[in-house]
Amino acid sequence: MTEIKAIIDTIPAPIWGIIGTVFGAILTLTAALIVNSGNNKRLKIQLHHDQKEKNTDRMNAMRREVYMDAIAEMIKVGRYLGDLPNTDTSNKSMSSDLQDFYVAAAKLSLVSSDETQKAVDALGIEYSKLIFTLMQRVIPLHAASFEIKLHTKYFDEFMTSVTRVSAEITNFNEAARTEQNVFAALERSFNFFMSQAKTQEAQRSAAYVRFNELHAEYNRLLMLDMRQISLLQVEVLIAIRRDLGVSTDEQHLRNRALNHYSAISKSVDDAIANIQAH
Repeated sequence: MTEIKAIIDTIPAPIWGIIGTVFGAILTLTAALIVNSGNNKRLKIQLHHDQKEKNTDRMNAMRREVYMDAIAEMIKVGRYLGDLPNTDTSNKSMSSDLQDFYVAAAKLSLVSSDETQKAVDALGIEYSKLIFTLMQRVIPLHAASFEIKLHTKYFDEFMTSVTRVSAEITNFNEAARTEQNVFAALERSFNFFMSQAKTQEAQRSAAYVRFNELHAEYNRLLMLDMRQISLLQVEVLIAIRRDLGVSTDEQHLRNRALNHYSAISKSVDDAIANIQAH
């Protein structure tokens, strides 16, 4: 200790001032480093949080767009199923108009939760099953529709001939012609074409009656099928609202869907009854 004290005593006073200054600078620098380290940690945490928020916002924006497309396609499918009896499927597959829904469902699988994906898968399977059922139901409807078009075509052709022969008879009379054999031939042609036109008109009317009866039955059965579809659609909507963080009274939504289905089903039954009554 004596030797250390002797060494310290030999250090000039100005040197102590320098040492104190250097020591103070070191303390200041150390404090600054500690503070900066803390700031850097907080900044990294903030940046990580901000990046996470941006990713969440970007995912939510993507989800909203994809979900809105999926909901729009669900609505289109219902309309498509109702229009199948009037749809010409001779040049395309009956399920081709469902491709937009399946594409929307595929996009949805990229951004949705597992629960939402399960709900969409269940709905897609039910749509596919229903399409196969409807393929069988629309066959007689399309046959009746073809008959209507065929008889309309022949009716128009025969009526064109009726108009032509009628004009020739008019010209014959106005020209004061007296050839009875010519007039008799014109009269036979007129009667033939008119009788054929009436036959085609009667057959077309019978085809219309058959088509309307089949269409009414198609709509009645479709409404029964749509009950399960509507329940699955509600589950998809509920799952989507969960993903988007939208507050939802799930049971109320299910009950409301059933009430809407019942009201629409009754309207369809009443319309069918009125058609059949006439």
